[in-house]
Amino acid sequence: MNRKTVNKNVKAFLILTSLSLFVFSCNDDEGVTIDDQEEAAGPEIKETAEKLIGEWYLINSTIDGESTDSDDFSVLKESYATFRSEGTYEVVYKRITSNSFSSSTQSGTFTITGLNTVTFFNSSSEIKLIDETLQITSSTSDGQTQVDTFIRSDNEEFTEEEGEEEAIDIEDEDKEEEEVEDNGFDGSSIIEEILLGSWKIQGIANECMGKGTIEFTSETDLKLTQYKSTFNRNDLLSFNMNISFPMPAAFKATATLGDHTAVFDTEADCQFVKKSALNYTVENETTISINNRPQLQLIIEDSQTLLLKYEYIDKNSEKQTIQYTFTKE
Repeated sequence: MNRKTVNKNVKAFLILTSLSLFVFSCNDDEGVTIDDQEEAAGPEIKETAEKLIGEWYLINSTIDGESTDSDDFSVLKESYATFRSEGTYEVVYKRITSNSFSSSTQSGTFTITGLNTVTFFNSSSEIKLIDETLQITSSTSDGQTQVDTFIRSDNEEFTEEEGEEEAIDIEDEDKEEEEVEDNGFDGSSIIEEILLGSWKIQGIANECMGKGTIEFTSETDLKLTQYKSTFNRNDLLSFNMNISFPMPAAFKATATLGDHTAVFDTEADCQFVKKSALNYTVENETTISINNRPQLQLIIEDSQTLLLKYEYIDKNSEKQTIQYTFTKE
């Protein structure tokens, strides 16, 4: 054995010994800080830490290789994992159990032992950092193997394409529809003379977004159709689409959730089309409310112009309002 080989083996032994001392000097409630680990084992620790530390969201789940069913995934997709620079982690699972929602938490400490190599302590599941994903393997109550895939919250699959405008996110209420109070206003003439028919969005630079329409089909029903050039992971998750990572280059699917139907098609000019079947009430000469959708309101500006006001909560938990203009076709 030559001197280079001996020196390399001694160095590897010292690194592993240092890491072991760090691990065993800490109790289960106290992790080894990343700075300590990096000092002990070098830059590979920092590279892996930069990949690991942060928030992770669940985007795919399989049981014995088969995708988790849509009902279970609709809750499971709310699961997330957090990894902190002080060497601690927390995995929060949301599930449906016995027809009710439940939340469970796994927490512990971790030590980075090399490039993409992490040892997790206090976990009843197998946790692995694989490329851009975090994979957690566990056993179900009936002995099946469940594999849950998480990606970082800042992964590019969550971002909108540059220049793409966000689609209106109309959430379905979990409760039964509330009866709309009749204020006594007779809007039948407004419906007949102004509203019935199709209206097209105006003033939108994006070609696909500019295809958006509102169609009043009856005295109580309307259809809102939205188009986007591309779709991202958020669009898939909003329809409980349990798709592997990375998203397939060629992909086509139709999904229905409540009053909404979405078409995903990577080969279409507008890859994402969302149609929402809604009910409306004419409140007065200028105001149209969308039943059970308080974030939406239509304003009649004149016989050829409608304004759609959409309120939402942004990433900073602040209320924002967007206004779109539609004209009669």
